[in-house]
Amino acid sequence: MRLKTKRRSATPCLEVIESRPLPSTLIALVDYGVDLNNSNDSKYYDLADAFNAYTGQLASQAGDGVVQYTMPHGAVLTDATVQGIEDVSAQPGVNDPDVKILPIKYSDASNDASYAAVIRGIYYAVDQGASVINLSIGQPEIDPYGYIPRSDPWVHDPAVSGTIYYLSDAIRYAESKGVVVVTAAGNDGYQNQPSGVNIDASGDTWPIYPAYTHTGNMLVVASVDATGTLYPGSNWGNQHVDLGAFWDPSNVNWQTSYATGYVSGVTGTIAALRPDLTGDALATFIKSTVQTEPQLEGKLTTNGEISPANAVNAIFTPTITAAASASPGTVTSTSTTLSVGASDLDGGAGLTYAWSVVGPAGAPAPTFSANGTHDAGDTTVTFSQAGSYTFTATVSDGPNRTTTSQVTVTVVPTISTIVVSPPGAEVADGDVQAFSALARDQFGAVISPQPAFTWTVEGGGVGGTIDATGGYTAPSSGSGGDTVVVTGGGVSQAVSVGVTAPAASALTAPGAFIVNPVGVVSSSNFGPNPAWFTIDGVGLSAPLNTGAPVPASYPVEDNNFYHNFLTDGDGGSGTESITYQLAYPGQAPVDIIGFHWWAYSADQPERSIKSADVSTSADGVHFSAPVPMTFYEGSDTPDAGRDYAFQASGIRYVRFSNLVNYGPDTQDKSSFDGLGAIRFLATPAQSIAIAAGSTVGAGSFQPDMEVVGGATYSTTSPIDTSGVSDPAPQSVYQTERYGNFTYTLTNLMPGGSYTVRLHFAEIYWDGPGRRLFNVAISGTPVLTNFDIFAAAGGKDRAIVEPFNAVADARGTITIAFTSVLNNAKVSGIEVLPGGTPAA
Repeated sequence: MRLKTKRRSATPCLEVIESRPLPSTLIALVDYGVDLNNSNDSKYYDLADAFNAYTGQLASQAGDGVVQYTMPHGAVLTDATVQGIEDVSAQPGVNDPDVKILPIKYSDASNDASYAAVIRGIYYAVDQGASVINLSIGQPEIDPYGYIPRSDPWVHDPAVSGTIYYLSDAIRYAESKGVVVVTAAGNDGYQNQPSGVNIDASGDTWPIYPAYTHTGNMLVVASVDATGTLYPGSNWGNQHVDLGAFWDPSNVNWQTSYATGYVSGVTGTIAALRPDLTGDALATFIKSTVQTEPQLEGKLTTNGEISPANAVNAIFTPTITAAASASPGTVTSTSTTLSVGASDLDGGAGLTYAWSVVGPAGAPAPTFSANGTHDAGDTTVTFSQAGSYTFTATVSDGPNRTTTSQVTVTVVPTISTIVVSPPGAEVADGDVQAFSALARDQFGAVISPQPAFTWTVEGGGVGGTIDATGGYTAPSSGSGGDTVVVTGGGVSQAVSVGVTAPAASALTAPGAFIVNPVGVVSSSNFGPNPAWFTIDGVGLSAPLNTGAPVPASYPVEDNNFYHNFLTDGDGGSGTESITYQLAYPGQAPVDIIGFHWWAYSADQPERSIKSADVSTSADGVHFSAPVPMTFYEGSDTPDAGRDYAFQASGIRYVRFSNLVNYGPDTQDKSSFDGLGAIRFLATPAQSIAIAAGSTVGAGSFQPDMEVVGGATYSTTSPIDTSGVSDPAPQSVYQTERYGNFTYTLTNLMPGGSYTVRLHFAEIYWDGPGRRLFNVAISGTPVLTNFDIFAAAGGKDRAIVEPFNAVADARGTITIAFTSVLNNAKVSGIEVLPGGTPAA
């Protein structure tokens, strides 16, 4: 509201006013007085110090009536101020702020007012400890009412000779005491143009005082409607007008005077919540929390209107006192400790801390020991994969009251374990076992690049050796064990190797690959020894030529085999034959494709069979026509002999007739202490199918066999096999072998190419990342950190992983399963002829 500039003959001396400390935050309304009869407003009044600056009367001396409004402007202004107080008080977390209104009237009972009273009222308000002073006034530089131009009103204090107090002096005095002065932009728009008047003194506009002085502690207020648009009558200016305010939904009281009162009420209540903010700092805080509006851009310095919600939220928003950090920040293990500190008006007692993370693509999310709670300001985070992780700590004191802090953690892949394949071995004397090593980090992932590995054999064993590539060679004789140690990247891993005398492979099915070694036996009893040509105690024996098994005890002198083998030392041939039985209990006849011959003679290695006629029989009686064959000198090294082709099917017995023995004529027959051995080359199995963990099998899948290690588990839950081409029977996927285990699959064509199909279904875990394992086929890794759930797309869903493989020289393929997280497992294994092995 504009006041007339008028000289007064008697203005009370400013120096008579005494200052005092106040317990409450005071909002001084320097205006036409307040409505003492408005119960909602009056509960906020500080009438003990109310003052009529026009008459110089204190309410405490002359009665409260000295500040009773005599013009409605003061009453409406008070309503707007109270509305500002209550809008802040209604925000979440604000509990009855101690705010009072200090009425200071600048007019008498006849509504005569003056700037002298305004100036006197400002000084009084400052000295009474007011935090905010409301000046809903405006004075143009050129007075349109015809009074003398006065851009900066003043008052002369007759009590002090020559003393003149200007309005700007009073405002600067308030600034020096940390008081915010809220003043109106003015309502001159209706006099000039519908869009209001720019008070920045540009073009056809002019300055409005005191707004134009705009000290740091001032807030200059325009009036906006409910949409945040300037009222047509409101002045504006993007240099001197700070913010807009809307308070009257009826649009009746739109003037900037009342918008100023609303801003004073909000600002004073914020001052009560943040007593540390005074003067310039409080004004800056209010401006920093406005609600910006596009339609105010370029019109006001903040481009927005005051927002009690934004201001309160900014007050209650926590302040980071200790930036997010990690100890350690570079992780070589699997976890680190995250910390962040924050505080708010309550000292941080009610704050919550929530951590979020952005990590490597596809990496499992780390886990937190605490998160989303007050105690999560310090939390332990555990990783599942190496990489760079950025953690954001969001500290909250409620909705819209959050602040954040970030820290980046680098998890370095560090060698933790070395996985040796196979994880152990049984090796015959003189044999070679190839070991391979794979370094894995602290999460079980393969390290890349792999470190250089050093292989050693610990002392105290049977004396095997190992080369730089992991090839272990057993000693030529003896039994016991060695410990093989591989070291790489400062980490070591040991595996055990058992060393035994050469042992035969078990005949487990027709078409087995048969090895028939013969131990050293004396010439006096080797004939009837049932260990001859025996495979694991149930295999071949040396029968009479009738094909019957050798009795447990047999007279040496009647041993035809002994007699025939040691015929004349002059190289003549014998007249009797030797029959070898291939039959096993419950086994069908086998197909023979040939045999391998070598000799064993410790003292006469040159002595061996020179030639023989070979025939076969299914019943041990009806033998086929003999096929003459020429043999060669043998050796006590099993693989130093020769292979002989011999095609025959449905065989239980093989007979060697007309044996001619090698060796000098003078050889003493009784000192010949060994016998040549024969390895039959049987027809390879066309395919192998195993139901892992099953005791009954299913369809073409045989019960579990050919495996060392692990345990079994089963389920009755149905398995979805729709995603598998040519799946196994469903029951195959309902059983499993789990743990660390190795399948050794024999009966295969030496050097033959095969396709290995591994059948899986996750029947235990309910999510990805719970089971990780590796698979190696004949020492070559084919699956690394394999996750059945993730690969199949869920639980109880079948999946098949096919690979190419080559059988070794003995027709064997090994499949080793090694756990990384929880247990390795498999449901079924197929080995099918064909496939193109990788180069």
